[in-house]
Amino acid sequence: MVCPAGVETLTPTGNESASVLLILSPNYTNADIVYNVVVKTPSDGVERTEYNVVITHKTDVKIPVPYYYAFESDFGEFSVENISMPEAASYIWSADTKNKCLKASAYISGKNYASESWVVSPTMDLSTLPATKAVIEYAMNYGTPAIYAEQMYFLVIDGENQTRINISSVPAKGSWTFYKEEVDLSAWAGKNIKLAIVYTSTDTDAAT
Repeated sequence: MVCPAGVETLTPTGNESASVLLILSPNYTNADIVYNVVVKTPSDGVERTEYNVVITHKTDVKIPVPYYYAFESDFGEFSVENISMPEAASYIWSADTKNKCLKASAYISGKNYASESWVVSPTMDLSTLPATKAVIEYAMNYGTPAIYAEQMYFLVIDGENQTRINISSVPAKGSWTFYKEEVDLSAWAGKNIKLAIVYTSTDTDAAT
């Protein structure tokens, strides 16, 4: 989910693969909030549909989101780049259809392996957004919590340039509790970028 910084975050309801993406020019009218919303199709990044959404008393709304994906059964339009994968592994990232999420691990047959693997988003056009952020939910378990920050982080890919962004709130202990991480992308406003979720491990420590 990608939503703008500095305005209210709205929670989607129902079963739609939807949430708020591009909210531009908020205008307050009495008790209602009116947003002008621009939605881009993810297929070509060009076609747009513009309309107004009136949120009465700040209730939840459902808006289709071009850059939203739930990873419930597959990778969608996201790709996997294995920077370093041990011979013992046929993959690092997998789609966990039981728990409806992506899972990364280099712990294989009771042994830790060194690895680095990325899940990379499709190109995101931020040309109409003065300030945006990506919202990602994650959990980390096993391994050593003290080095979780080194085992998962984000990369903003801007052409040939790559910028690392660390997790702001690293779990103090391993569990399957999901945390929400907001990645500030405002520095790339007006650009076409990709966002990568990076998993790394060593031969002594491989979290999941």
